[in-house]
Formats: sequence, structure tokens, C-alpha cells
Amino acid sequence: MPLDTQLLIIGPPGTGKTTTLIRRLGQKLDEEFLSQEEKESFEYVQDRSSLPHKNSWVMFTPTELLKQYVKEAFNREGVPASEERIRTWNDYRHHLARNILSILKSGSGQGVLILNDSKPILKESTLNESVAWYEDFSSYFYSQLNFKLNDSIIWLSQNVDNPDILLLIKNVKSILGDGRNNITANIITSLDALSDDVLHILNVYQGETTSIIKTRLNYLLNKDSMFLESLAIYIESIEKEINVELEDGESEDEDSADSATEELPTRSLPKRQKAYNEYSGAIRVLARAKIAKRKLNKDTKADKIINWLGDRVVSEDDLVSIGNSLSIQTRLRQLANPIRLYIQRVPTLYRLFKRERIKDNRWYLESLMGNQVNGMEVDIVLLLMLRNINALINAYSSTGILSNPRLSVLQSIAAEHRNQVLVDEATDFSPIQLACMLELSHPKLLSFFACGDFNQRVTSWGTKDSEQIKWVSPELDIRSISVSYRQSQQLNELATRIAAIDSEDRAVLPKHIMNYGVPPVLAENMGGIDKLSLWLRDRINEIERFVQKLPSIAIFVDTEDIVQPISDSLNEELLESNIRVVSCPDGRIMGQDGDIRVFDVQHIKGLEFEAVFFINVDRLANRVPGLFDKFLYVGITRAATYLGIACEAALPEKMQHVRNLFVTDWSNKLYNYSPQENC
Repeated sequence: MPLDTQLLIIGPPGTGKTTTLIRRLGQKLDEEFLSQEEKESFEYVQDRSSLPHKNSWVMFTPTELLKQYVKEAFNREGVPASEERIRTWNDYRHHLARNILSILKSGSGQGVLILNDSKPILKESTLNESVAWYEDFSSYFYSQLNFKLNDSIIWLSQNVDNPDILLLIKNVKSILGDGRNNITANIITSLDALSDDVLHILNVYQGETTSIIKTRLNYLLNKDSMFLESLAIYIESIEKEINVELEDGESEDEDSADSATEELPTRSLPKRQKAYNEYSGAIRVLARAKIAKRKLNKDTKADKIINWLGDRVVSEDDLVSIGNSLSIQTRLRQLANPIRLYIQRVPTLYRLFKRERIKDNRWYLESLMGNQVNGMEVDIVLLLMLRNINALINAYSSTGILSNPRLSVLQSIAAEHRNQVLVDEATDFSPIQLACMLELSHPKLLSFFACGDFNQRVTSWGTKDSEQIKWVSPELDIRSISVSYRQSQQLNELATRIAAIDSEDRAVLPKHIMNYGVPPVLAENMGGIDKLSLWLRDRINEIERFVQKLPSIAIFVDTEDIVQPISDSLNEELLESNIRVVSCPDGRIMGQDGDIRVFDVQHIKGLEFEAVFFINVDRLANRVPGLFDKFLYVGITRAATYLGIACEAALPEKMQHVRNLFVTDWSNKLYNYSPQENC
């Protein structure tokens, strides 16, 4: 397939999906294997990229453990893979949202939102309807954009007689049309062409406002040269007390305030400069409130500063002049930087969207939690910003992007584009996350290669079916593969019956290969770690006697908090056999070959072992009933030959139909089997 293909491989465990991804990448990194048309495509991209083609790729995995496992697979296939090439989505999302697009707040003062995954924010139904949730936000954003732009020109035409502004309004109207059209990237680029004219008019009004405020300040400084120092001390005293929560949409609107940082007329210390900025800002807030005929929001910083100033604010007439000028500036500012409106206003408008939907009892739980969002919320903000940015990149020439300082955000995302984007275990990602990853593929190539298995989806928000895949991109080609090279006949039969897989979707074992193995073993009433460790010890010793050399063995537990206790207890039991048991907490440690490794089951996607013991499955069934079948299927299909299932009490109801496939141990000679016979 050519380099600019979008493909998803769907298939059961052990069918070679990840290997195919790696070999596909390896082939497309070697220019000798590229067609002339492919070479021309990537050479065009290469001229505009700082990365050479061999380094211009990224692969996403859902977990840190799978990331490490995939890196080893890359090494086996002879494809160099650094930490920067294979990423978990959580890490990369944080990088984009905090460092590139300023969605998340940072120490530099940029950003709007605070990432907090520790508290429930979304309804459970929202996770299952993430596409509808995103489209609701997207529709809200564009309608707000349309409203802001059209409201600005209507207000200006009704309240201003400045001929320069009236000419500007005429030009903007010709671009926006009748006000009912969707705001597109082409409309934004046309508005951006008028930005210099808008800024020229805006600067005149800003100069008039600043002049009034500075004139009053000079009067105050002539009466009291320490005025700014006194104000600075007062501001420091109240900063821990002020109400930082904003009360209405207007106060949240970044464009409603004069964002220009003004320098004092004389050289001054940082505290004096800060005090002046706070004084100037408070006067502006008061002037806006006067024009709007409303009181200041109580206990905000501006309210406290105005109360402290008393009669030292500007006169009533000057307040009216400033308020009128700021009203004009607010509307002009909507037109001055449409790029910013189209991209950098997304996080702020998301806050307003969230607030409105909470009132409507849609998508969110009742608590707003201020600026705090979870990762799924960051995803929908990120996707809308990426789509808008890429639409603008396609609308502008590369030369135009480099020469326009207002397009710096486009340049920053262009630097994140890769010639190839690959995704392992794609079904564990939401459609929104997959769409974000697709947007990171270079717009001229859109090379996107993913693999997964709908039956192995172990996240409630994961992609559920082909319809959601087609929403990510209608161009995504979905191909199925079915021949599995991992499991014995017995374990393949168990996995198929557990997942209730239709005959056309089930794994097919390869012909002409001896793959008859041993039945899985079952232990019930294994309450207590000591009892469980004794059972595990006996089964592990059985395996070593059969194989003569200890194969790869993993133990899957139902919660993170028993990873270490199980490891410690089993280490004691296997001490005389000189077998080490290693805990792998949080899925961040893989352990070594020859060790028995203990994992929380949520981290084991994509891994493979000769023997697997899955313990406390009945507790898992009670804890996550909606995803139990998926977790069980994933756990079972990690084992190639030997599988042990242990229950704290009894086999879950959902597994009763496969009870007859289990035995109690492997001591019977009928089951004496070595995986080497499979060669």
C-alpha cells in the first residue's frame, strides 16, 4: 500500500497485527522501497519539515507497559525506536495541551484549564457517546464564533459613526454573508487579511483610553509619590483572599479586557509596574460596569482595588469615555485576530459550553469543579483545535504561514506533524483520541496505520465498532486477519467461547502445525494470599517439570494493591526452587525473562507469555461487570500454552458455560506436554 494510506487491521490476539505495523513502518522508512510517487510526496513534505523522513514517525500505545513491550518488538525487527517515537497518548496529550497549545495552565501564566483525573466529572453515558459529545461542543463553538463576529459588526454599525470602522464593517459583511453560514477556515483567512486595518483603528482607541488613565495616575503621583508602592502592598495583602471564580460569561471572555501590557512613563521597579497594571485594569473593569449599568462582582480583585482607591479613580465623565471606548475595542478585537478566535478561544469557550450543559443536565455530573477537567475533556478541546489548525494550514501556503506572526500556533503544530502515525491496540482509544492522532499525520500525506481488536477493548471509552472508526475518517480502510499463531487449541477454544465470538470473527489456527496443548486449570475457594501462593507454587513447579526449563510466566491480579503482596508471598514459596517473582507496579516495569512477573490486569494488553495465571477473577467480575468479559478475554489470550484461573470463592456466573474445559491440575500424564513440540 502507498505511503498515504489510512488503514486499520482488526484481528484476534496472536495474528501478527503489531508485527505487521512494525514491518510496514520499516519498509516505508527505507527510501529504496518507496515508489517514485511516494518519494515525490515525502520530498515535498521534507522541504517543509525539520525532521528527516526516517525520523518523522510516531506510534501510540495505550499503556506504559505496552510501550516498553513494543520497543522490544521494534528492536527484534531491526527498526530503531527511541522514547520520542513510541508514546503513550496520556503523555503526548499532556505535551500538546500544556507546552504547545496552552490548553492547560502552566507556570508561565498561559493556559486556561487544569488537568485532574482524580475526580469524576463526566457521566458514564458520556464515555459511551463521546462522538455525540464532541459534535455537540463543536457545534456550540462554531455557533458562538458566528454569533460573536456578527454581533460585533451589528453593534459597531449601530453605535459608531467612524468612517474607517463603517468601511471595515462593509468588508467584513461581504466575507460573512448573511450571518447564517458556518465559520470556515477560508472565512477566517479572509478576515485575517483585514487584521492590519482593524489593528490600526484599535490602536487609536487604545491610545485614547491609556492617555486618560495615565493622566489621572500622574496627578495621583504628583500628590503622593509613593502611591504605587502603597497600592502594591495592598494588592499583596489581598491576593490570597480574592474570589478567583468568575461569575458571568462576559468576565470570562478574554477579549473583553484590554490585554495590552503598558509600560509606565518612567523607568520603574517590577512592583510599581504591576501596581500600575492592576490600577489600570481595575479602572477599565469599573468603566465597563458603568456602561453596562451593573455593579462590580463582589470580592473580586477589581472590586477590592476600587474600594481601596475611593475617590482616587477617574472622573465620572472619564469613566463613561473609557467605557464607551472599551466597548468599541471589544468588538474590534473580535475582528483583529480571527486566527486567535478560531483556535486559542477554544478552551475558554469550552468552559462556557460545560457550564451550560451542566445546567441542562447533559454530559456532566453536577459539580463544575472550576477550571478542572479530566483527560477526556482535554481530548475534545484538543481535537477541535487540531482540526481548525490543520484546516488553516491547508488554506495558507507554507510561505504565508512562516511570514505571518499571527500564525505562530500553526507553525508549532506543523512541527508536530509526522510523515507516518501508527497506533497499537487502537480500540482501547476513544474515537476522539484516534481522530487527534490522525490530525498529527502530515496533511499532505495523512499516513495512518493502526491495529486492534474490538473484542479486546478494555476501556469504557474505547472505540466499539467500525461505525466509530469511519467517523474518525471515512477514508480509513478496515481489513481483518484471523490466523492466530499464539495459542494452543484448548486455549483458543476457551477464548472463543468466553468472548462469544461469531464464527467469521474467531481466530483460526494455522494448518499443518501441531498445536494441541493442555487444558486450563481452575482453582476455587482460594481466599487468602497464603493459600493462593501454595496453589501457584505447585502449578509453576508442574510446568517446570514438564518443560525442564522455566518458560515465560505471568500472574494477573484484579487490583493494583495486591501486586506486591502476591509477589512477596510467592517469592517465599519459590525460594527453594530459586525462582524469582517480580512485581510490576502501575504497568511501568516489565521484569526480566526468567522471572515470574505480577501485573494488574489493566496493564497487560499486547503482552504474551507461555504461561498465565489469572487470579481473583470472581472479584474482577463483581468490580467491573460491564468490562469483565473483555478483561477475561484479554487475560486468557496472553497465554500461549498454560493457563490457570483462580477464584477467591467460586467461578463467576459468566464463566459457568466453560467450566467443563478446565481441570484441577496438570499432574495427569495425559497433559504432560512441552511447547517445544509445537516447533
